[in-house]
Amino acid sequence: LKKPLCSTFLSSDLYLNSIDLAFISETWLTPDIPDSFIKINGYCPLRRDRGATNSDKKSGGGVCLYYKSCMHVMEFSPEGCEKFEILWAKVRYHSKLFVYAVAYFPPGANYGAELVNHLHDVTISLLSDNDVFSVTLCGDLNSLDISLLLSTEYNELFTGPTRRAAQLDRVLTTSDHLYDSAVTTKLTLQTDHLAIICAPKICLPPNKSKISFRDQRMRFKELFNKSMDETNFQFIERFTDPTQAMGAFLDYITDVYHFCCPLRTVVLTDRDPSYITPLIKYQMKQKYTALRKKNIQKADKYSESIRVLIAESLRSNRGSKMGSRLWWKTIKIHTKDDQTIDQFQPLTANDINAYFSSICTNTS
Repeated sequence: LKKPLCSTFLSSDLYLNSIDLAFISETWLTPDIPDSFIKINGYCPLRRDRGATNSDKKSGGGVCLYYKSCMHVMEFSPEGCEKFEILWAKVRYHSKLFVYAVAYFPPGANYGAELVNHLHDVTISLLSDNDVFSVTLCGDLNSLDISLLLSTEYNELFTGPTRRAAQLDRVLTTSDHLYDSAVTTKLTLQTDHLAIICAPKICLPPNKSKISFRDQRMRFKELFNKSMDETNFQFIERFTDPTQAMGAFLDYITDVYHFCCPLRTVVLTDRDPSYITPLIKYQMKQKYTALRKKNIQKADKYSESIRVLIAESLRSNRGSKMGSRLWWKTIKIHTKDDQTIDQFQPLTANDINAYFSSICTNTS
C-alpha cells in the first residue's frame, strides 16, 4: 500500500467484488504515512505498522483492515499481541459479536510457536465469552505451523496455492458454516499473491438513506414562472406593516413553488454510483413502474431522460471530459520516481468509474 496508486487499484478490487471486510498483509506502511494516503471512499482503515511492533526488522511487514464505513468495528489489543504483527478487531452485527484478526508471520522468524500459542489462548478466551459468536483469523502466515489451531477450534476455509505453488495465505474460522465458498482471484493491485475471497451466506444490507427533494425540471420551472406572471399581487397592499407585507409575499411564493415543483422522495444506498442523483433515482423508479405496466413507450422516454441526466451529472462532477491520452499523461506524472508522498494526489476509483460511465451507453 506504500506505492503510488496502490489504494486506487485496491479500491477497484473492493468495489468490483463487493467486499465488506478486507484484510491485507505486508502493507509496508510506516507510522509517518497518514491514513489519508491509503483512504478509499466508502471504507475505513485500521492498521498496525511494523514500526508499532517489537519486530527486529525496520522495513516491510505490517497489516491492515479495511471495513465498510457503515459497519461498527472496534480495534482491541489482547495481552501479548504487541509482540507480533497482528491486528484484532470486533465487528458488531445485530446482536452478535464477530472477532477478526489479520496477521503476518515473516519467513524465517523464530517465534512461530509463541505466535500460535497466542492465537490459541486468545481464541479460547474469546469463545468463553457468550457475546462472541465467531472468531476468524487470516493473513500471510508463510511456513507457520498451524496444526494446533486446526486440531482444536479452527477450520480452514480455503486450501490451495496462493503464491506460485505454495499456500502462504490462510483463512481460519471457528464458524465455517457461515460461509458459502472461498475462492482465489488475481488482484488489480500489483502482487504475486492471490487474494482469497470468502462469500458469506448472509451479506451486509446496503446502507440506505431516504432523500426528499423538489422536482425542478424545466417544465415545472416554466409552470412556476407562468403562475407568477399571472398573479395579481395587489393583496399585499392591504398590509400597512412592511414586515407583514414581506411575510405574506414570501408565504405566497413558497406556496406556489410547492404546488408547481412537486416533492419527490427516493431511497439512495451506498452501493449507488456517485453520479446517481435523487432525480435520476426517481426517474429510474418511474421507468421500472412503466415496464411493470408494460408501457414500453413511456419507459423508453424515461430511458432517454435518464441518459441525459447522467451525462449532466458526470459533467458537473468531473468538470471536463478526460480522454485516455490525458489519463495516461496524468498517471505518468503521478508515478515519477521523484514524486514524494506529500506531493502525490492519487486518482480515485470514483474518478475512473465516472469516466467509463460517461462512455457507457447502457442506461439499465
